Amino acid sequence: MVNVNNLLAEYTIGERNFAGVNLIGVCLSRANLKEINLQNASLIGVNLSAADLTAADLSNTNLIGANLSAANLVGANLANADLIGANLGGAKLANANLQGTILNGGNLSGANLSGANLTRASLKGANFSGACLNAILKEANLQNANLNSASLA
Repeated sequence: MVNVNNLLAEYTIGERNFAGVNLIGVCLSRANLKEINLQNASLIGVNLSAADLTAADLSNTNLIGANLSAANLVGANLANADLIGANLGGAKLANANLQGTILNGGNLSGANLSGANLTRASLKGANFSGACLNAILKEANLQNANLNSASLA
C-alpha cells in the first residue's frame, strides 16, 4: 500500500508509475510530480495546489473535490477524469487532454486552457471567469457555465 511519504520517496528515486493508488484527502501541495502516472487513481479531496504535474497521466482518475489551484498541468492527460467540484483556479492546463472529463461545478477561474482538448467534456455549471479558454470544445457541455471575462479567442 502506497502512502504519501512512500510515493514522494519513490518518485524522488525515479519511480513514475503509481497507477491505481488510493490517496484520498492527502496533501501534495507544491509537490514536483512531473510525468507521474496516476491513471485510475483515487485522489478524492486531495490537495495538489501549486503542484507541478507537467505531462502527468491522470486519465480515468477520481479527483472529485480536489484542490488543483495554481497547479501546472501543461500537457497533462486528464482524459475521462472525474473532477466534479474540483478547484482548478489559476491552473496551467495549456495543451492538456481533457477529453470526456467531468468538470461539473468546477472552478477554473483564471485558468489557462490554451490548446487544451475538451472534446465531449461535461462542464455544467463550471466557473471559467477570467480563464483563457482558447481550447477545443467540440461537443463539450457548457450548460450554465460562467464564461464572464473568459477569453475564447
